[in-house]
Amino acid sequence: MAEMIEKKCQNCKAPMQVRLADHERGWGKFCSKSCKAKRQTKMTGIAGPDYRASGQSVKQMQNGKYAKSQFKRHDGISPMKHKKCAQCGEPAVNGVIWNGEVTWYCMDHLDNTHPFSSDALGQW
Repeated sequence: MAEMIEKKCQNCKAPMQVRLADHERGWGKFCSKSCKAKRQTKMTGIAGPDYRASGQSVKQMQNGKYAKSQFKRHDGISPMKHKKCAQCGEPAVNGVIWNGEVTWYCMDHLDNTHPFSSDALGQW
C-alpha cells in the first residue's frame, strides 16, 4: 500500500491525506478541484465562465451557448468563410499540412486520395 502523509489544503486549510509519491511530484496541494479553482482565481485574477451570471441553469447552458455541439470539426466539404484556396482564391474546403504549415485548397484543387488507397500508392 502507498505511503500517505498528512497535509493541509492550500485554499481551505482542511486536513487531507496525500500519497508521498504525489507530494514529491508537487501534487496533492488541494483537497478538491473546486479548491484548486478558487485558489487559481485568487492568484491570477482570471475566472472561468460564470454560468450563474446569466440566470440559467448549468443544464440550460450545456444545451445552449456553451454546448459542445457548437464546436464541431469542419466537414471538409462545405466552403469556409475565412480560408481561401492557395491556387485560385475561391473559398477553401480543407487544408493540407506539409512541413508544419497548412495550405488551403478548394474542392477543385484538393487532392482527396487517401494515402493508402491504390490511387495514391500507384501499385495496383
